[in-house]
Parts: sequence; structure tokens; C-alpha cells
Amino acid sequence: MTIRNGSVGNFGDGIHIEDASRNRIADMSSFGPQDGIDIRRGEANEVRHSDGRGRNAGMVITASNGAIVADSKASGVFGSGLTFTDVDAGRLVRNEVIGADAACCQTFGIAVRGNGNVIRDNRVGGWNAGELVVGAGSDNALIGKELFDAGISQQPGDPDSQGDGIFVGVFTAGTLLSGNGNPLQCSNVFCP
Repeated sequence: MTIRNGSVGNFGDGIHIEDASRNRIADMSSFGPQDGIDIRRGEANEVRHSDGRGRNAGMVITASNGAIVADSKASGVFGSGLTFTDVDAGRLVRNEVIGADAACCQTFGIAVRGNGNVIRDNRVGGWNAGELVVGAGSDNALIGKELFDAGISQQPGDPDSQGDGIFVGVFTAGTLLSGNGNPLQCSNVFCP
């Protein structure tokens, strides 16, 4: 199925795809009181050149191996911008994920949990609990990010995920960080 060239608003998620594979969302603007775009299960689903905005999260991709989100925008008000949960071999490339600075909630710009994902050349800023967070998984590659506007946490006892940077969680292995610019964005990890 292809959904393209339009605008969608709904009472739940703007666009919701469940248990389906090889779907393409292209050149869409989607807003939902829940999530802008929500894809659950299936394989090889794609979001390209689209805008997902939600009262909760901008885009949520769950258990959809091989998923691609490229050249898109995502923003959530009370939730995170773009999440990849239990996704393997996915790609997040050239996206813009700008936060709404919701002070009430712990929100992440891009949050990834899965294996073998490539997160490359995304512009991320304005999130209060981390711009890019890899919570669990192995062999993920974080390459060439532009992270801004959250302020680096300097207070003793602050969580590592706070601030203007990258957080790689304890349940990860083989994470590659390369070309991410500011060395302060690589607290507790090696950035070649």
C-alpha cells in the first residue's frame, strides 16, 4: 500500500499501520492526537519526505524490521519525536526532529532500541531528556548528527541522557559513533 501526496488528521493516530509489510508513506503531512505516524509490526515499511506530528509522539515505529524513515520531519508534544522500538536493520536518515520543549514530560528526540540500525545525518534539537538515545541493541551506527538546543548537563547526579548529546545505554554492544561533531556530545563513549 502507498499513502502519498496529502494531509491526514485523525482522532487517534494520524496514520496507523499494523501487521502489514512493504508499505510506503511519501510526501504526507500527518497529525494525530496520539501519534502522527504509528507503524507496528511488519517488515520493510517506509516513510519518506513526510511530516509526522502528534500530541504524543511524532513517529513511532515498532517491531518493523528493515523500516526506513528518510528526509522527513517528526515532532511530539508530550512524547518523543521519533522512536524505533524493537526494529532491526532499519535506517533513520536525513530527518529533522525538533522538540516542543514540553517541560512536563521526559522526551527524547530520536530513541532507538534494536540491532543493526543506521542513524545518519539527522538534525535533532529541543528535547529535554536526550537528543539521540540508543537504549538497547547491538551494532547500531550513529553517523553525522547535528544536535543542538538542549544544553549540556553539568550538574552532579544528573542522568547521562540529559543534555545536548548522545546517550548510549548500558544494554548496548558494538555501537559506532562517527562524525558527530562536538566532542562533548560523546560523554562516556568513544567517538572516532
